[in-house]
Parts: sequence; structure tokens; C-alpha cells
Amino acid sequence: MDVTPTNEVERGFTIGVVIFALVGFAYVVGSITASLGQLRAMSEEASKDFWQMRRFLNQNSVDHVLAARIQRFVEYAYTRQQKTMSINQVKVLSLLSKQLMEELQSTINQPHMKVHPLFNFLNEFSFITMNRLAKESVSHMEMAQGDTLFLPEQHATCMYFVAFGRLEYVRTLESGECKEYVDKGEDWLAEPSLWTENWYHVGEAKAHTDCEVLLIDPQAFENILNVVRPVASIVAQYCRLFMVWLESLEEQEGMLTDVIQGDQVSSTIKSFLPMWMIERRDEAVLPDPAEQVRRKSITVRLKKGFSTGFQYLAGK
Repeated sequence: MDVTPTNEVERGFTIGVVIFALVGFAYVVGSITASLGQLRAMSEEASKDFWQMRRFLNQNSVDHVLAARIQRFVEYAYTRQQKTMSINQVKVLSLLSKQLMEELQSTINQPHMKVHPLFNFLNEFSFITMNRLAKESVSHMEMAQGDTLFLPEQHATCMYFVAFGRLEYVRTLESGECKEYVDKGEDWLAEPSLWTENWYHVGEAKAHTDCEVLLIDPQAFENILNVVRPVASIVAQYCRLFMVWLESLEEQEGMLTDVIQGDQVSSTIKSFLPMWMIERRDEAVLPDPAEQVRRKSITVRLKKGFSTGFQYLAGK
């Protein structure tokens, strides 16, 4: 069947459709070509960067094993960077108010920290304090497989959570080596570094896989908690009971460790928290000193800030 325009209106409509089709087709083809060109340019830039890295390693006679580790980790980090975005990459987020930025960074960091019952408790008891902790006391560190986090007898400077990947922890006992794994969402390391300046690592921790670790700075942690006196008091009580428990582990051969397996001892850790404070937090009333558990045997020196907090708790 022959379909042709028979008058001026139909001819005008036909011409309009043809022009629109030509323009639309040209736009689609142009967009696809531009996208492919952009992807090709990005790929060429990445290839050039990797080529320069390999050239640098060769020119400096880097050991083949180390060079292979470097290349593998850079490829992993580059791939992960393409899949995830950091706050710094989103420029408009710099327009956020201080509190909104704190809440955003807290939302990102808190899921890793709330594995620990104390941080989970603080989130319920003092939301603003927890927001500040998650923003100001936390830093991130990328680790390649095989990288060392700390060594035995090394002075502890941070508490650690695993944000991505897996850590391997090894300590030497009289019966031989004891190996543990630290997983995301379950475990944490070197908590005593928050409570005493005299903690030295018991074993060696290194990356079992490529991973990302959250570091809690003890000084920033202490400064933030001491701003709110009732919070400092509660944490000081937790600190005291935790250190007494740690001292009891030291008396048992082979039990002292940097790793706290959350799936095994979370109930014990929770028992150090004053659950009465959740029920009476609106009153912010401290209990009678006689109600507190008094343990005279603890000899570990607490940090000045938390010692002060404990004195407040005990009514001294």
C-alpha cells in the first residue's frame, strides 16, 4: 500500500518527522561516541599510570616479590576506588553544616564501632558524644595482604576495628603459636590502649587479606568523653571493670591477648556497662557509692582523665 502525503499539512508533518529523526539519531550517536571516547581516555590514563609504576619499579631495581605485592595492591585499590566514593570526592558535601557533617561521618563509621558494646551503649546514652567520637577520634588505614599492623612488645597507640577484609593475629605460647583471625563486624584489637598508657602488644597482627582498618585515637577519645561528666563517669566505671577482668586473664596462662573476639565475650563486656543508666538517663543521677563493686587488687595505671572520672563516680 502506497502511503504518501496528499496535502501541505501532511507534507509539513512528514518533513518535521524526518528532521526530528535525523537530529535525534545524530544526538544519540554523538552521545555514545562521546561516552566511548571518555571511557577510552580514562582507560588510557589508567594504563599510562600503571605503566609508569612498573617502569619506576624496574628503574629502581625493586625486588620482584615486593614489586608483585605493590602492583597487586595498587590494582585492588584502584578497582575499589572505582566502585566506592569517599566524602572528599563529593564536592557539594563540603557545604554541610558542622553537625550534619558529623552525623554523616558518624553514620559511615558507627556500624564498625558499634560491634563493641560500649560504643553501642554510648550511641543510646549520648548520641552527640558518639557522633563526635565517630568523626574526630577515627582514622582509616588501607592494608595490603601481608602488611604488619603491629608487633609483639610494641607500644600500643590505637584501638582497631576491621572495616573491610580480615586480619591475622599470632602470639607465641609455651605450647607453640596461637593463631586467631579478626573479622569485620565481630572482633576488635588493642582495646587496653584506650584505658592505659602502659599497654604493649602481646602478639603480631597483619593483614590476612587486603583490608581497611579503623583506628581509634586514645587521646581524642579521652578528650571527647571528658567534655560530658556523666559520660566520663560511666566510661570510667567500665574502664575499671574491664581492666580488672584483663588482670584476671593475665593470671591465666595463655589467656592474655590483644584480640577480643566479640562473638565469644560480648556478654562479659556488656556486664561492665551500667544498664541502670539507660533506664534513668533522664535523671542523670549517680548511684550510691556503696552500690559499686570495689576491687582493690587492680594495679594497672589508668589515664589521668579516666581516673578523674572514676573519682567522680565513686563520690570522692
